[in-house]
Amino acid sequence: MWSQEARALLGARLQLKRQVQQARQFVRGHLRAIGVELGQVTGKKWLVAAEAAVTARGGVLGLSLTAMLEACHALGKQVSVLDKEIRRLVRQDAPCRRMMTAPGVGLLSALALRASLDDAERFGRSAEVGPYLGLTPSRWQTGKTDHRGPITKQGDSLVRAYLYEAATSLLERQKRDCPLRRWGLAQQERLGKRRTRVAVARKLAVLMHRLWRSGETFDWNRGMEASKIH
Repeated sequence: MWSQEARALLGARLQLKRQVQQARQFVRGHLRAIGVELGQVTGKKWLVAAEAAVTARGGVLGLSLTAMLEACHALGKQVSVLDKEIRRLVRQDAPCRRMMTAPGVGLLSALALRASLDDAERFGRSAEVGPYLGLTPSRWQTGKTDHRGPITKQGDSLVRAYLYEAATSLLERQKRDCPLRRWGLAQQERLGKRRTRVAVARKLAVLMHRLWRSGETFDWNRGMEASKIH
């Protein structure tokens, strides 16, 4: 039941975030149509700039876009409510806290993996988590060919998305060094950014399950050799 509720919480947050994005795109598109560009501002600064532009416009269009901006505000408040609950769940869950000691892993990726796998003992080996989540390459074999394709994308797509974000954070924003980060950076020239992030996401999933199952936390001083994280 805990895992079902956690997945519902993450799913509701995702739906609200999508609705906010759709409303913003609607406003941005109609402002652009009348020659108003809001530039590169994001978040609350974007809302302030959009509200100023809509107020200056007035009329029927101003009324329509004001309604969309108010919807953005309301949806954003509900996202904040769900974010608060996500923080509460993660603080109270020991496996999530252990998984968050891994480099690049945050609240959403830890909770999503925990809720998707449900029980660490479902997998005899941590290496089985990658195929379960669809993060391993597809493969076609006949008597004469052995072709490796893109990842299978089986399992929970939301978990894959959060693990991909965690991998991006590890490679591009993480300041502290670790073997997994060094491995990922070394692969980028050969695989490219996107494929490298997928590979690092798979290794993160394996590492997180290992920490969960073992009851250990990530040791930055000793590290975990990337060659051992299959």
